[in-house]
Amino acid sequence: MNHPIVRVGIMSAKEIDFTLHGFFNCNRLSRKVTGAQRFVCKNGMIFDPATGNSFPDIHFSPESASDHFVLHRVTIGIDFHWERTESQCFRGALDIIVDGDLPVVINTVDIEQYLQSVI
Repeated sequence: MNHPIVRVGIMSAKEIDFTLHGFFNCNRLSRKVTGAQRFVCKNGMIFDPATGNSFPDIHFSPESASDHFVLHRVTIGIDFHWERTESQCFRGALDIIVDGDLPVVINTVDIEQYLQSVI
């Protein structure tokens, strides 16, 4: 049975740091990607400091259901007394788009997996 897919905005920051656990296909790179990644927004584009390339957006799709990514420096509890920054683990695909002058991370995931992560 196919479940609906949801797109959830996770964070926006000057620098986006994450670690891919497993192999992910990337729509902008001609290779499978794994390990530590960093992207920033530069001149209204997503800039990859590792390659020096810029993209209007970038999409990472996991090769298998067990692949996941860890997003670093996610601020939770914004404007509450318990606000803090932490690393968080996600299943599904990772998209980075530009909003103004900041990159935004979006998690595209099966609704069942999403509900399991928030309960």
